[in-house]
Amino acid sequence: MVGHIDILMIYKDTIYIVDYKPPGVKSNEVIFDQNGKVTEKIVANSIFNHIPQLVAYAYQLNQMVGDKTNLKIKCVLFNRNVMCSFDPYKMKIAVEDFYLGLNNIPGVKIILPTGITSILDMLPWTHFF
Repeated sequence: MVGHIDILMIYKDTIYIVDYKPPGVKSNEVIFDQNGKVTEKIVANSIFNHIPQLVAYAYQLNQMVGDKTNLKIKCVLFNRNVMCSFDPYKMKIAVEDFYLGLNNIPGVKIILPTGITSILDMLPWTHFF
């Protein structure tokens, strides 16, 4: 993962990890239809795509200072259109539950790369634990 925290702020008993993501960046995404046919779709880059990045920042920060303080950690993603604030520990559980549940959706089959035994091993924060 490459990146940096835009703002690291301590207010009262909480460390805030604040990250700005510009709005409206578009990219091409390869998707598969129900018959397995590859199609291409142009999608907007949402700030919500960056939630795992901030969760990883929070866990890394917790490794550095968490046991030495009583401070909580909160994350904030924003741009000129939207703001999202969340507890990284609760969000990590929600994201992992989502990915684990993908195999339970009819018609969805997850094929993992060689050497990967769980879809959770592909999440960006895996190497912080």
